[in-house]
Amino acid sequence: MIKRQEVTEKELADRLARSEQRLREPYYQIGEVFQPADADWPGDKEGRALLAFVSHYKATGHVIPCMTQMLEAMPAHTNEQLYFGPAANDVIFEQQLSGHSWLLRGLCEHYEQFRDEFCLKALKSVTEGLYLPTAGRYAGYPVDRDPEELMKGGVSGHTISDTAGWRLSTDVGCAFMSIDGLSHVYKITRDARVKALLDEMIRAYSAIDKVTLRAQTHCTLTAARGMLRMYGVTEDPMYLTYAKDIFNLYVFGEGMDAAFQNLNWWGRLDTWTEPCAIVDSLMVSGELYKVTGKE
Repeated sequence: MIKRQEVTEKELADRLARSEQRLREPYYQIGEVFQPADADWPGDKEGRALLAFVSHYKATGHVIPCMTQMLEAMPAHTNEQLYFGPAANDVIFEQQLSGHSWLLRGLCEHYEQFRDEFCLKALKSVTEGLYLPTAGRYAGYPVDRDPEELMKGGVSGHTISDTAGWRLSTDVGCAFMSIDGLSHVYKITRDARVKALLDEMIRAYSAIDKVTLRAQTHCTLTAARGMLRMYGVTEDPMYLTYAKDIFNLYVFGEGMDAAFQNLNWWGRLDTWTEPCAIVDSLMVSGELYKVTGKE
């Protein structure tokens, strides 16, 4: 008789092998891992790739060669402050902020695993150059939007307009994805400026009517993961409350249907179910269960 544990271990080993096969394909190798200089999501693919490489290493102990290669090559593809895309200016490019949240997560995970000076330098530099200059601007995130514009969300978001000092995305609210990456930076650095920025972002995003604004559920739940990380670091119940509010909104506010599928634009039945948000919801619910003990 085959024990369930043996089946589960075999299935897990198979999935990890498939993940490694995927991460060794050309798309994730040094020749293709960097996006063009004018990419619409600067830092996004690079950050997701680095995070995937480190996460796979944590699960298996296997080093995907591109993990080291891309860090060595990174300065040749970024500006002096080690971030991708245009230099920060008075117009906040929200897809740039969103993409670099993944880069921060990858850099932070790599630093925690290997304690390398480059990743520590890079995560501090990206935060200093790209994120800290946005302090004081999040309460002004444009919420008075054209309803037709809010219906333009596609499988991959794209830039749609410059409004009130923001270069906005069809992935509405994706700037607040950065709560996740910045929370990890704070966990490592304990920089009071980063915490002040996070508190500003969290309060601003919590005040936004996400259903009416059609805020992307993926970025909404990812922001909640950052709030939970801040709760773990500080034990301040404010962060837990905000994260619980988001998850309850997702479950009961037409973000998730009765079969646990995701409704990516809050109740719109003419769209796809978003895999990223499904994974996010599993992660957020798991973290909330660990903290609260409530199923």
